Amino acid sequence: MNQNFSFMEKFVPMIMSGRKIITNRTASEFRSKCDVGDLMYIFTGMRTDHCKRIGTAKVIERVFWKFEQVPEIFNYHNKSPIESQTWHSFSWRDGFNYYSNFKDYFRKHKNRDLGFYCYRFNFNIGR
Repeated sequence: MNQNFSFMEKFVPMIMSGRKIITNRTASEFRSKCDVGDLMYIFTGMRTDHCKRIGTAKVIERVFWKFEQVPEIFNYHNKSPIESQTWHSFSWRDGFNYYSNFKDYFRKHKNRDLGFYCYRFNFNIGR
């Protein structure tokens, strides 16, 4: 099922440049309906007067992960839920400059017990 995704404005240049190619969202029944091949309509400021459509992307991979999978101590050998990526690469591709920032963000996430869906996407559509 195609879905809307809202991103913070700071992520727009990363999406446009191809650096940010994944997004992690709380695992919910609604988000479980968005799968590989579906379209992501990318916005900033959804539900505000400043809502802006950035473009459209295609989901090319979706994986479920739990915070407990995140290694406490970083090393370059720990594989992320996306098999070809380390946790360092996974966090960088999600827009975090440092693995520790990624880990801290998700450690404090209010819904972390539900787990997360990671969507890897291709933003070449609708530019």
